Parts: sequence; structure tokens; C-alpha cells
Amino acid sequence: MKRIAFFITILTVFLASCSGKAYDEALQKGYHHLENAEYSEASEQFTLALDKKETEEAENALRISDAMFAGWDAIRAGTFNSAVEIAHNILTNSKENEAARIVIKDAEDLLEQAEELLATYEDIVAKMDEADLLFDNESYKDALIIYEEIASLTHHHFVIENLIAKALDKVDETKSMIEETDSNDNENNQQNDSTNNSGTNDDNIENDHNENGSNDNTNNNNDKNSSNSNDEITKSNAEQIIREGVGVHNGVNVKVDHEDNGYYIIQVFEIVGEGGSSHTATWGWYKVNKKTGDWEEAF
Repeated sequence: MKRIAFFITILTVFLASCSGKAYDEALQKGYHHLENAEYSEASEQFTLALDKKETEEAENALRISDAMFAGWDAIRAGTFNSAVEIAHNILTNSKENEAARIVIKDAEDLLEQAEELLATYEDIVAKMDEADLLFDNESYKDALIIYEEIASLTHHHFVIENLIAKALDKVDETKSMIEETDSNDNENNQQNDSTNNSGTNDDNIENDHNENGSNDNTNNNNDKNSSNSNDEITKSNAEQIIREGVGVHNGVNVKVDHEDNGYYIIQVFEIVGEGGSSHTATWGWYKVNKKTGDWEEAF
């Protein structure tokens, strides 16, 4: 019985010794991978170490290796804010354990790159937003200056390269809008010039018409001296038509005597003599169409 207990004790010590050795080996291999920035491999070794022995050192080492892997992965993915935060956390805890002290230089590089990329990204985004606003407000030339500034940049990160490519596309689009706007402005200016010239010509034509209008008013049978095409010729207009058509001077009387079947019957006459011995000397009788203004002798 004593012999069995002795063998069990020996076996337990042996197994504990083997487990401790495996833990130490896994832990040291993990640190070696950390020194070479092989964070995925380091994480595997620290996980093995924890399987052999759960210690705070192994837990911290595993956390640091996973954090560094996530930080550089965030850089590659373009989530620069996350990379900055991860690097800050690692550097804050750099004195707590061996793993943190090993990666401190690489963590500083991670922070520097992440902050630089984040600043570049935010600067380009801000400029793109400004240019887009100018473009939407049709300030195409001001927008073009900013788009061209962004398009002239070069960068290796795909997220920033995409922004630069977008700006380059906007350069082409903005130039097209400028050309279209200039073309429309030129067309409008030509139309305005044409309208102005046309207005001047119309004024001249109207003036010429006014100067020569009396020729039309002296035409006999075709005179239409009505105030409205839908109205009848007034008596005074009918009298004027006959006065001008017959060609009598102002000393001769031209009066509507009566109306007959759509016509004004007009007498053209003089008063001969004075006082009680005066009498009417008729020149003629004429009729004027109340609708058309056409006239002819009545008798």
C-alpha cells in the first residue's frame, strides 16, 4: 500500500514537471514570435501555454499578441481609428508585462502610421465634402480647384487611393459641367444680342410705319377706320372716310344724313350766301359700309 502511494507521488511530480516544461517552452516560443512581429504564431503558443498552466503572464501575453495582430489588421482594413485606439492601449500597459515590453517599438510604429493615415483620410474627406458642396451649388470652378488638388495626391493605401480616384472622376465631371455652363452662357448672350437687335429693328420698322401711316389712311374704298374690328364704323369715322376719299377741303361740310340697310348715307355740301339768302349747294351723296368702311356714291 505504501509502495503504491509512493509511485503515485512520483508520477504526479513527473507529470507536473513535464507540464511545467511544456508551459515554459510554449511561453518562450511565444515571446520569440512577438520579437519577430509574428503575432498570429505568438498567439498560438500563448494559448498552448495557458492549456498547460493558467497564469497571469500567459494571459497578458496572449492579450498583447492578439491586440497587436488586430491593430495591424485594422491598418490594412482602413479602420484607422481602431488602430490608433489599440496602439494607445498597448503603450499605456507597456510596463505591466514582458509581452508589452517586447512589442513597444512596434506599437509605437503602429500608432504613428495609424495617426498619419487617419489625418490624411480625414483631410481628404473634409476637402471632398467642401468640393461636393460647391459642386451642388453650381460653383464648378471653385470645386474643380479642390478636386484637382486631391487628384494630384499619391498614396499606397487602398482606402485613400479610392478617395483620390473619386476626386479624379469628379474632375472630369466638373470640367464637363463648366463647358456646358459656358456654352449655355454664350448661347444666352447670343440670344440676348439677337433680341436686342431685333427690338431695335422693330422700333425702326414701327417708326417707319408711323411716318408712312398717313398713306394708308388716304386710301378710299379700303379704309377701315374703326376702333375695333368687331365694332361698326362710327359716324365721325365714316364722315372722315368720305372727306379723305373725295378729297374735299375743310370748308366743305361732310355730314351723315341717315342710315340705310347697313350704310351711312352722307351728304357733301357747301353753304352758299349769308343770312336769310343762304342756301345749300350739294356736292354729292355717298354711302359708307358700317362694317367694312368701304364707300361709294349713293345716287
